[in-house]
Amino acid sequence: MNKSQVKQILENYELGGLQNYEELSPGYANRNYRVTTGSGVILLRWVLEKNYQDLSLELDLLHGLKGINFPTAYPIARDNGKYITKLPVGFVVLYDFIQGQHPDLGIAPAHSIGEALGKLSIFKPSEDLKRANAINIDGCILLADALDDAANPLPDIFKYFKNQTEFFKTRVDIGVPKGLIHADVFPDNTIFDGENLRAIIDFEEACWDELLFDLSMAINGFCFPNNELSYSFLESILNGYLMHRKLTREEWEALPIYIAWTAHGMLSWHLERLSQTPSQRQEQRVRELMSRVVDILDREESLSHSIRKIRETTI
Repeated sequence: MNKSQVKQILENYELGGLQNYEELSPGYANRNYRVTTGSGVILLRWVLEKNYQDLSLELDLLHGLKGINFPTAYPIARDNGKYITKLPVGFVVLYDFIQGQHPDLGIAPAHSIGEALGKLSIFKPSEDLKRANAINIDGCILLADALDDAANPLPDIFKYFKNQTEFFKTRVDIGVPKGLIHADVFPDNTIFDGENLRAIIDFEEACWDELLFDLSMAINGFCFPNNELSYSFLESILNGYLMHRKLTREEWEALPIYIAWTAHGMLSWHLERLSQTPSQRQEQRVRELMSRVVDILDREESLSHSIRKIRETTI
């Protein structure tokens, strides 16, 4: 996005003129810019892989979360009271700019994330927000079937994915409690001031699914330094979460498999794109997640034992 485009977008807001802008670390589905105006600093989010309806639902959710003071970045209204600017490619929404940085992994950040997700788990969204999770076992099955015709063939990865998808078919969607989930709580979607959480951002994948999916995905994001599970980080994120919602017996027992399942689901998101277009960055991420899933499943018994010990300290 060039300077002229940013200036044109700002004409729809009462924020003063453009003083400076810079692109932040690029995401896979969005481009984000730090924009300085006459009124201060804001975040410009250029949404590239979402339709208008889904983006509107995301913004409706943020308005609801404002009522419970959930730590996130809230959208800024245009002069006409609307929030979305349509571009020839994608949409733009402006947000409050939250000062801070993505965190280093550690016990304190893990606890803060767990506490925030526990708070989110008891939030009751509108019926419109009860949409399906984009990552699901049926989607993995469809992707596995489509890999034979992939434009970017990666035989070893494809074989692995088909085998693991077959395994997870009988191990997920087990009837544990459902609710609103963020579905993508990773360090890149959080802002910290030191070890203090200031915001969880990018609710674009928010949906209605098993609450254990959200917790397990966040464990993947905050408890795997150097791609190895830290049991102290795991204990910390669980203790934070349990401040707001207790896990059922079925959730405790399924947690090891769901940590592996959410890593596999995340892999499927990258693999769908990688199977069509070569990307060294995404292939590296896919192989990292492959290794993680295999390691978790190999150590399922010992992981279950460690989780039982954590559970005993919370009763």
